[in-house]
Amino acid sequence: MGGATVRRAAETVKGQATRRTCYPRRVGRLADMSPAIRSAAPETFMRSLLALGIALALVSPAAAAPRVPPPELVGLRLGMSDHDVRVRLERLGKLAEMQPEGGERKQIWHLRHKRYGTLNLRLNPALELQWCTAYARRGRLRYADLGDTTVARKVGRFIWVWNVPAAAGRASYQVTARGTDPVFASSVALSASLTRPPGAEPSAAPADSIR
Repeated sequence: MGGATVRRAAETVKGQATRRTCYPRRVGRLADMSPAIRSAAPETFMRSLLALGIALALVSPAAAAPRVPPPELVGLRLGMSDHDVRVRLERLGKLAEMQPEGGERKQIWHLRHKRYGTLNLRLNPALELQWCTAYARRGRLRYADLGDTTVARKVGRFIWVWNVPAAAGRASYQVTARGTDPVFASSVALSASLTRPPGAEPSAAPADSIR
């Protein structure tokens, strides 16, 4: 029994010694490789880096496309029916005033919105949304929140206009941001493209707190 135990212990020690010597042998084989093979690794890395740079250059123009304002304002889109406009705005606030103007209708809404306190809109004779203007709460709406001002037309000291061309399934439109501050806008208007944006209304002054 004692002899068998000694033999097993000797075999265990031999096996551990063998495992310890395997890694140095593999390292030695790498060291014995020819200079041409050893130099191939950095060259392969440089090729991969070059390919990555080319791929990024091809993708960058699309990723860096300027951002324009979306074709909606608090969920309202040009051409929406009077019914759809009312359903949407009743979730955000309450109708404060309605003024018939010939065959058109003008409405003023008070909103419970984190950015906007008041909204003016006009419906055309077909009772479809013609334009709308939202008045921002003080310090809540940055021009940059709306879109890239570098692609907007500056028509006043603090007035930027984005004319967005038509796309598949969508007509062109215009977004106008106004303010008295170089960073924060006081109002934003959504209207048909290349039209004079609606101006501020005395009865729709910006609100500073959510009603």
